[in-house]
Amino acid sequence: MSPQARAGGDVWGPRADDVLAAMIAYFSKGNIPASPLKIHKVIYNLRTRYKDLLGEFLFPSNTRDPFSKRLERALFGLEIAGLLGTLNPTFEIYQITEEAKRQSRAIFLTKFDSKTQKKIKALARDFETALCA
Repeated sequence: MSPQARAGGDVWGPRADDVLAAMIAYFSKGNIPASPLKIHKVIYNLRTRYKDLLGEFLFPSNTRDPFSKRLERALFGLEIAGLLGTLNPTFEIYQITEEAKRQSRAIFLTKFDSKTQKKIKALARDFETALCA
């Protein structure tokens, strides 16, 4: 089955990696904290509300702080692709450029139907609010 068919909402639902990439299109801020601990906690907490979008990010229950290997790989992939950048010397902030948002819209957001895009928009807003609080 093609990734496009899967991302479009077949029986397995959208790929969580693509959802994470598509969220970038909806970020209102140009910078977000690059703290892995905070990002993993926020995604962990949002999984219950957005299970259909984030369910592939698994978090072992035997750890004190939530951590998902798949989420870590997805974030690394976004860095390699240039959608998330850490231009500051301490790597504490991800810079999200307008070009990254444009690429996210063109490449990832188009994989989803309008209903799923609305969910991703709400997820991005909730993620950004919780992460930047």
